Amino acid sequence: MTLSPVFQDLEKLNMVIEALGKEDFDEALSIQKGAVERLYASLPSIIGPSSIDGELFGELCPKEDSRFAQRYFFITLFTLILKDLGIPKSRLDFYSALNYCIMGTTAAADNLFDGEDKAFLPLKQGGGSVYTSVLQLMCFERLVAKEGREAVASGLLDDQMFDLIQKGILDKMAKIGSLEGSEEGGVKEIPTPEEMVRNVHGVRGGMLFELATVAPSVLEGEEIMAQIQNTADAVKDLGTAFQIIDDLTDFEFDLTRKSHNILVSEIHHNGNAAEKKALALALEKPPGGDDFVESHAMESGRRAFETAVSLITSSIMKIGKVEAGEGESLCRELAVCFASTRGTPRLKALCESL
Repeated sequence: MTLSPVFQDLEKLNMVIEALGKEDFDEALSIQKGAVERLYASLPSIIGPSSIDGELFGELCPKEDSRFAQRYFFITLFTLILKDLGIPKSRLDFYSALNYCIMGTTAAADNLFDGEDKAFLPLKQGGGSVYTSVLQLMCFERLVAKEGREAVASGLLDDQMFDLIQKGILDKMAKIGSLEGSEEGGVKEIPTPEEMVRNVHGVRGGMLFELATVAPSVLEGEEIMAQIQNTADAVKDLGTAFQIIDDLTDFEFDLTRKSHNILVSEIHHNGNAAEKKALALALEKPPGGDDFVESHAMESGRRAFETAVSLITSSIMKIGKVEAGEGESLCRELAVCFASTRGTPRLKALCESL
């Protein structure tokens, strides 16, 4: 799980942006895009040109606002939330750059856990996915340090504040990583769905999204901090919801590695007899196909999907950008739109079956 789910449906994206307020969102997007461009411009100061692939700039930081919003909706949403609290642009620029570095760092670490190759810096890919992910981690560490030095030099913060920010971020990352690492050999017990939301996805997804609030909690005043806490709760709900969406998308893969999955929990604790029988067989010998949910577990899948929708609705209501009457319908669309390309048909089927 990372901070980087992609908004697949451009039409639905525009609908969500309108609901959030297009003018405000566009301003936040301009700030976020400027931060990414600034980080990319800083790359030659931390690593030689032989490791940089200039052709990736346009792919990873699209010039078109719509493509940038599809790729980086969440960190742009964080910037929008902070902007709406009245935080000045100088600090928004810092937060936006830091959040991009956090996203890239967690994505690179996720690559190492899951054997993936998500890229957020235009680095040459020739050394293999593990090498590239490690290099990405090292580059983001140096970019964060550079952003911190420049922020201190400009008077935006002092060394002690930057130390607190770095410590707060690393502390949360360590807790998230500890949970990820505990699954390496497979999990032995299956928590209830409620325990999954509270103790597993509330940590892995929720705390991951809370990383975006660490720096503001250090730099902003008490009044803003109180509002940020409400924001943090909203962001945590959102992160937890999209971890559930990941579970529904990656169900068969999670079976092969015996990691936590809320649909496994739903079937084990609340499923009907046929679902439980199918799950027992799948846990003994993971199925070879990718249609277990569609064939055996739509009833439990709907319950898990409804949990995600409920959390997204709670988050959007706390942010205060959407009227209550339109919240649930919009949030069902959000749940589908943030599924990966391979997960979209499954999420659509679950949504349409409600």
